[in-house]
Amino acid sequence: MEALEISTGNATLDEIALSSGGGTPIRLVEWSVMFGVAVVMTVLRTYARTSKNGWNGMAWDDHLVWLALAAYAVLALNVFTIDVVAEGLSNNGMTDEHRWLLANDGTYSQEYQLRVLGSKAQLVKWFLYALTLWLLKGSLLYFFSAWVGAGFLLLTWAATSVTVLASCQPLTNYWQIFPDPGTMCQPAISPILIAVFLGCNVITDVYLISIPIPVLLKARLRSSQKISLICLFSCTILITGISIVRALFMLKDPKINGDGMWDVRETFVALVTTNIPPIVPLLRSWFACCLG
Repeated sequence: MEALEISTGNATLDEIALSSGGGTPIRLVEWSVMFGVAVVMTVLRTYARTSKNGWNGMAWDDHLVWLALAAYAVLALNVFTIDVVAEGLSNNGMTDEHRWLLANDGTYSQEYQLRVLGSKAQLVKWFLYALTLWLLKGSLLYFFSAWVGAGFLLLTWAATSVTVLASCQPLTNYWQIFPDPGTMCQPAISPILIAVFLGCNVITDVYLISIPIPVLLKARLRSSQKISLICLFSCTILITGISIVRALFMLKDPKINGDGMWDVRETFVALVTTNIPPIVPLLRSWFACCLG
């Protein structure tokens, strides 16, 4: 009877769904609030750019943010598929016996299908995660008028995509259940994917932070103004911190999938911080009477 429970995956489905938090109303509320705030911030940015010169006030960085917002929405739906539809299951966190029993049950068993679906969604998540973040990085690059770094951003984005495509061959191994394809082909916890994405993310964030700070330090401004502007343009440090936390969560427990909500949270913070600089002048004009 115990072997039957393992092969059908009933206990596994319940335990992993509970540990991943998938399907809980709290997560749906959290995502709804984050998406709502991201939309409001992007609309405010657009209003700030178009309020004086109409649609001619829109620049490439504004268009990139809207594309990033669309990618963010698709990413959130992808995470919903992982956490709720697939119940947090993927092709990782399984013993060899479990894999063998599940394979004997056949590809039409509920757990088998959910694990394949979850693995495919985890694979797609990496591309959506990179697309959203790198669109926002491109927006900041344009805002800072530092197009000389465009090649660097494209190179790091290409590095993430090539890593996903090349680190596991054939690609069908990314959703293979039996035999064990190895951790490199388990998209939820693949150490090489986590390392490459984290490395590319951090070095591009550091590069973006390094662009405005030297200019601000040389500018003829009051110390208080310099500090406030440096803090404003250094918001990407938050994204770097969340990237590290996300990686730690994904490596913490190999028995469950990487928590997809951390991808949503990180890209949300990236959307907000990217929109802050163009919005600040608008807010200052609105609250000038209060600020003095």
